[in-house]
Amino acid sequence: MDQERLAQLERQCIQDRPPACTAACPVHVDARELNAAVARDDFAAAREVFQRTVPFPRIIARCCDAPCQQACVRELAGGGIHINALELAAMRQTEGETAGALKPAAKRKAGRVAVIGAGLCGMTAALDLSLKGHDVTVF
Repeated sequence: MDQERLAQLERQCIQDRPPACTAACPVHVDARELNAAVARDDFAAAREVFQRTVPFPRIIARCCDAPCQQACVRELAGGGIHINALELAAMRQTEGETAGALKPAAKRKAGRVAVIGAGLCGMTAALDLSLKGHDVTVF
């Protein structure tokens, strides 16, 4: 078997799929990387991992209902890992530090977008659209 075919088969292996906790998370936080950063006592890196996929990390860390914990395969061995506790710890340990700046699209798009509602969902949609280059008005 040639190396390219072998690599193709390896990519199809279940081990290339995200862990159950990441798959269960609505925003797919990389729980393995977050856990590894906390284990190294590198809370700045843990915060960076979390805010890579979460739009408002300090808010989400406090209101997350942790679907990852129920999906954790360690649940069978006496209890899942409390990923939300790790997220909260990363946010608390880096409280005074400034987050990295969000980078909006280099090219602005024509037209405007209206978002109805300024709750967490509406603000997330507005942020995402703005980062993609749209002019957004929130009502």
